[in-house]
Formats: sequence, structure tokens, C-alpha cells
Amino acid sequence: MSQNILNFSPQFDLTKDLVITIDYYTDNPVLSGNYLNNPQGGLLIGLYDTNSSLDTTLSSSSISGLNYSPTYYSYTSGMSAGIIGVGFDFDGVFTANATGNLVPNSITVQGPYISSFPVIVNTGIIQSLGFEQSYFFGSNIPKRLRVRFTDFGNTLYVDDFVYNTQTFRNILSQTWNCSFSSVGVYVSYAFNNSYSSQNLYIQNINLNGSFTSSFIALSTH
Repeated sequence: MSQNILNFSPQFDLTKDLVITIDYYTDNPVLSGNYLNNPQGGLLIGLYDTNSSLDTTLSSSSISGLNYSPTYYSYTSGMSAGIIGVGFDFDGVFTANATGNLVPNSITVQGPYISSFPVIVNTGIIQSLGFEQSYFFGSNIPKRLRVRFTDFGNTLYVDDFVYNTQTFRNILSQTWNCSFSSVGVYVSYAFNNSYSSQNLYIQNINLNGSFTSSFIALSTH
């Protein structure tokens, strides 16, 4: 399973609200596969501690921790400066690595390295909210996701954009105990590398008003 990362250089202050919005699509969607014979990975929006003296190298593995948290099969340790990882878990492996329970087509949020990457919340399967396999990573039609941190970073919201109504829809609201103030932002993904032409494209990246409209390709090869 190939993995790739888009790391943003600005440093953000969590004493103020942080809003991250991205559009994304795949150019060669894969509509089959499961945890055992063809893991499909997922997409993660993560924060890391920019004040940390710990390693900010992102983990990589054959059974994905989405470049954030430890993985059971390859025994990677995860990112030692990691604060929180919001994983859009296509095949359920990101969740299974943390809990032992396979929950595909879900969102799992994991906390900081210093607390051994605790699971903050898992949504369960969210097919009814439009993240079923054919929508989540199964189309080359762009989708829009928004992740918001408020209340000094202690409250997390995840929203998706409903194009026919041109409004955001909240799909996750969660509080957690955030003890960090200065953070960096990154996006990572993992797909099965047996599909040589598969890429993830990200566009219209908006980080607290800092906007990039051009497409950025994250390639599996």
C-alpha cells in the first residue's frame, strides 16, 4: 500500500479557531477490496505539535495507520509529534489498528502520541450520510470536506458539502482535552498500489483563509 503526504508549512494558533477545507477526488477509483485481500486505506487530516522536540517524521506502513498512528502488522510507532488525526477510514484498517474492530466507511479520530494515540471517537459506518464506498473514494467527482477546531482546540467538527443545496452538513461533533496551542497541518492518504495509475487530487485548500486553488496530485507511485 503506497502512502503520500501533503504537509503545510504555516504554523497555526489553537487559541484561535482553525478551519481546514479541501476538495478531493481520485482519477482511478477502486470499488472493490476489503481488509484481508485488498486494503484501500483512506484519507487523514492531522495536526502535529510545532513546539515539540520530538520527531515529526510521519509513519509509513503496509497496513495503514494513515501516516499518523501505529500499525499492528508492521509495528510502526506513529508520528511522535502527532496531536490529533481525523481519519476518513475507507476499509476500516485505521480503526482496526487502534481498537481491534474493523469499521469500514467511517471516521475515526485518534489523539496524541504522548497519550498513545487514544481513540477519541469512531462514527461507525456512515453510509447513510453519503460516505458509502461509491462516494467516499469511488468517484472522480470532487468532494469537499471541512474540519474545524474551536474552543482553544477542544471542540472538533467535521462537515461535508452538499452540492445540491450548496451548504455544509455536519457529520461529527466531538470534544476532547487539547493541551496544545501551536500546531502544523497535514493531509495524508493511502491506497492499494496494485493500481498503478491511481492518484488523489486535492484542490481549493483553505487554511484559515489562506487559499490555494490549483490541483495538487498525491500519486501512489
